[in-house]
Amino acid sequence: MKTLLIFTSSFFFVPWFSRGVSVVSGDLVKDNDKNLLLRLAYIDAPEFDVEDESKCQFFGDSSTIYLQDKLNASVITYTTHYVDQNGQAIVSLYSNGIDINLWMVSNGYAWADHECKEKDILMAMENAKKQKLGLWKFDDHEDPFVFGNRRK
Repeated sequence: MKTLLIFTSSFFFVPWFSRGVSVVSGDLVKDNDKNLLLRLAYIDAPEFDVEDESKCQFFGDSSTIYLQDKLNASVITYTTHYVDQNGQAIVSLYSNGIDINLWMVSNGYAWADHECKEKDILMAMENAKKQKLGLWKFDDHEDPFVFGNRRK
């Protein structure tokens, strides 16, 4: 079954259409038609690299699969905040009108980014911790920012 996904972006100013996206990790999506990487703003998911297991973090696979399932067969829109030094569009991503960035954090599949000042994202993370949702059920979780810095 093929799904037509609709993307919009304030960066590109016009809606555009894509025949497919692929989830790279719990906070990174690729538009296959445009060959454009979209990083979810304000959040940091556990690291996942399908090609190099040494770069994978506990719960990275679960976070990636969870995002994949949420985006499957849905209409996707996004708003670009800016493009970073790596050429990735930093976006707020929506699936059938649901704020995916907030949803990932609310369900314990991502952290609030270490520089995040968005109160709804920060509150969602605290709530997920209290309710022991997603990765917060386990003692083995490590902030992806700390994980990345430790590996350098």
